Amino acid sequence: MEFPSKYFSHVKIVDPTCDLVHKDECICSFDTPESKDGLYICMKTFEAVGSDYLDYYFERYGHAVYLHHKRLRYKINKPESSEAVKPKRLAIGLEGGFDPDAASKDYRTEDTYAILIKPDQKTIPYPNPDLPELLLQSVQSIIQAESSELKDNSLSVWDGEQRKVSDFAHELKQLTPAPKIPPSNWKCEKCDLRENLWLNLTDGTILCGRKFFDGSGGNNHALEHYEQVQYPLAVKLGTITANGADVYSYPEGDMVIDPNLDKHLAHFGIDVQLMTKTEKSMLELEIDMNEKLGEWSVIQEEGKNLEPVTGPGFTGLANLGNSCYMNSVLQVLFSLNEFQSRYYPPMPIYNVCDGKQDFNHQMAKLAYGLLSGKYSQIDPISQTQKGIQPKSFKHFVCGNDRNFSTKRQQDAHEFYLFLVDLIERNDKDGRAILEVGSNKDNLSPTDPTKCLEFVIEDRIQCSQSKKVKYTHRVESCLSLHVDLDLATNLEAVQAYKGKVAKGDKDTQQQPEVVRPMIPLKSCVELSTKSEILTEFYSSAISARTTAEKTSKISKFPQYFVFQMKKFQCGLDWVPKKLDVAFDVPDILDLEFMEGKGLQPGEEELEEQGDTPAAATAGGAPVDSGTAGENSSGGSGIPTNVEPDSEAVAMLLSMGIDVTQAITALKICNNDAQRAIEFIFDPDSLNSQPAPQNASSSRLTIATRSDPLKMKLYTPDHKPKLYQLKAFISHMGQSTMCGHYVCHIKKGERWYIFNDNKVAISEKPPRELGYLYIYERITA
Repeated sequence: MEFPSKYFSHVKIVDPTCDLVHKDECICSFDTPESKDGLYICMKTFEAVGSDYLDYYFERYGHAVYLHHKRLRYKINKPESSEAVKPKRLAIGLEGGFDPDAASKDYRTEDTYAILIKPDQKTIPYPNPDLPELLLQSVQSIIQAESSELKDNSLSVWDGEQRKVSDFAHELKQLTPAPKIPPSNWKCEKCDLRENLWLNLTDGTILCGRKFFDGSGGNNHALEHYEQVQYPLAVKLGTITANGADVYSYPEGDMVIDPNLDKHLAHFGIDVQLMTKTEKSMLELEIDMNEKLGEWSVIQEEGKNLEPVTGPGFTGLANLGNSCYMNSVLQVLFSLNEFQSRYYPPMPIYNVCDGKQDFNHQMAKLAYGLLSGKYSQIDPISQTQKGIQPKSFKHFVCGNDRNFSTKRQQDAHEFYLFLVDLIERNDKDGRAILEVGSNKDNLSPTDPTKCLEFVIEDRIQCSQSKKVKYTHRVESCLSLHVDLDLATNLEAVQAYKGKVAKGDKDTQQQPEVVRPMIPLKSCVELSTKSEILTEFYSSAISARTTAEKTSKISKFPQYFVFQMKKFQCGLDWVPKKLDVAFDVPDILDLEFMEGKGLQPGEEELEEQGDTPAAATAGGAPVDSGTAGENSSGGSGIPTNVEPDSEAVAMLLSMGIDVTQAITALKICNNDAQRAIEFIFDPDSLNSQPAPQNASSSRLTIATRSDPLKMKLYTPDHKPKLYQLKAFISHMGQSTMCGHYVCHIKKGERWYIFNDNKVAISEKPPRELGYLYIYERITA
């Protein structure tokens, strides 16, 4: 067939210096060249669309010429003796690390091409020597061009072995006389363990390491020794060679580099040139753990033969490299009716041409991938669930965020807040502000985050005048303090600890783990308990006094999200995860949380304007420009604010220096979200733009309050009964490492979503959740 000359204007040659070629995935769906109908690449814009969207794309833009690309796969029959190459580095996409394309090496591929002309639906085979030169060069330039997805290195490479030089290495104190350490046959000085031993580089004690979250490891004796003596650095025995060793810094809470390690070890008679490696390094242990995390039976509900499920709403999300936190949050949100209704119409309602740069388009594309069921099949070659790869979503939505754009593990709670904020600010069809006396009928029907919002009512009563002040703030997640004293099985926990202590001499038998069991409802009740404010400025007496503050809920959400604050700081400011379990009921009655505003007989405190005293009294952060005049002694840092340990733990888990964290929290009156914002942008306290004009920050939605427009709400007389809908669990010792999975209830069954794998859950581990999502019972 001869190519019609009238279509030459629909064909371009790729300019590698400026053109981006989107040829690996449909811009509207998750079709790839391996899909049944392949991809159609526009030869003018170099954008690929799947068969479901080809007519739509043509009708909208009139581009008539497409390169049809299909890729067939054929399984490779490997010898039975061949073994997978074991990773040697804690890295993704780097030599020696985890290979993100390992699965593709089990088959070979064959690519076929043809040229499609619309609307005639005429096809020209390729290769074809009779093609016009322009068409030939265009096809070749598209095939040879590097896809835009591959150019995005941030989504393909991650190096987990980067370590910083310890702040304590250069001036490390070493005690004399020093014990002489033998080259082998070490043993913990407090138990019989002979593996996972750490030599303290200050006093030369040899003690066992931490107990890992799976029960293996040591008995925490090295850590306990540090807590007593505060000697900062320890080296893992058995990892010492002429090339270095594993060095851990307790105050810095991480593996570090000691540039003077040779000298520090020589102090104890250790010659690194004579030492050989006899034990796995911490990186190798972490690699082993990450490999285990890739096995379906180990991550959750271990040992159970879980039945995979497919179909609409059961499509997995491939892990792009520590993206399980994102995957879990997305699966939960898209299980909610409000998010499905907003982003899953039959056809896209957004501008396809600008779709790659449009937030709502990316959300609609993701919804299509998760909810259509088209990509929820068992792969015929690998016999596994492949799921979809949310690369374009992560690149566009997270690309400008300093934390979520990386391949490092992040906090699912932080990502939830970040995403809810983006959805709210990008919903062009509705930004309804709750007015006095408004109800749900006044809310925008399009913004799905409204179903997550609730209003906290803070009641403050002056201890002297007995007058009261009511303020309101909108939230989308309630963070709950975890008080170990609320555990209902303290005797059993103490008995378990006694068995563990006795087990030091007999490590062959480990007792079954008994965690403190804390009722979830007790944590919720704790959030409504009164607290005493010691520096409250009362307008009734024109002076500072004490006041009682109580927080209730004046507007209940359709879905109530709870975060369990498992990560707390010890005395050394090192974040630690509490090893606790929760008694999580199916039905949660929250009637006791209802706030009812100003009551008969109560007298309201007068407003005092925007004075520093009034601002401090209301619990708002002290303005950085005036703090020094009122409470800081001239330093700009309030001296009467004690940093909250949980807030410090949150900041440290993000890699923020402890001094910075404490200073920012003091300035921001222990508001962790404002403190992080202040660290990244010191001017943020003096300029607070409206949410729709704010930059893409993970912090902007923590509190969305407007005291002028949110004083009263229409009373809600419906029952405050909630049923458990979903929960997200975290495995590991820090939000910055480990693994996330989510469990979601659909109908009468629970399902587990573990990245690309989706299965029926036999025994949902609800007691180990990190985020819980309850749905209000309306019938």
